[in-house]
Amino acid sequence: MSAPFSLLLIDDHPLLRRGLAELFESSGEFRVVGSVSGGAAGIELARRVEPQMILLDLHMPGLDGLDTLHMLKLDLPASRVMVLTASAARDDLLAALRAGADGYLLKDREPEELLDAVRACASGQARLDPALSALLAGGMRDDVS
Repeated sequence: MSAPFSLLLIDDHPLLRRGLAELFESSGEFRVVGSVSGGAAGIELARRVEPQMILLDLHMPGLDGLDTLHMLKLDLPASRVMVLTASAARDDLLAALRAGADGYLLKDREPEELLDAVRACASGQARLDPALSALLAGGMRDDVS
């Protein structure tokens, strides 16, 4: 078995962060190297620990997920960033992808689906929540017209 992927969690909900940490740690495929409640703290910690994978919430108080994503991609281009959010809004999806998100998942996924998607993303594959494919296609058509 290869070494576990290093993972940083950035979300303003402590219960979710704790549950995610337990889920990923128990898989044996991930080592959670940090868990923070906001964008500024996430950027600071990411610069120090240089995680391979970052799970990022979009809507947080203070520095929001999109601004955080922009800075993470500038500072740590090798780190993969997956947005994990409750937002199924087309504008949020398109903005995140344009900002460099390597994946976009809704928080209502089953734990195994989340693990599979984050594992694939950490391995270099782009991952998009299946429920959002139609939104993405519609957004791209709108950009062309």
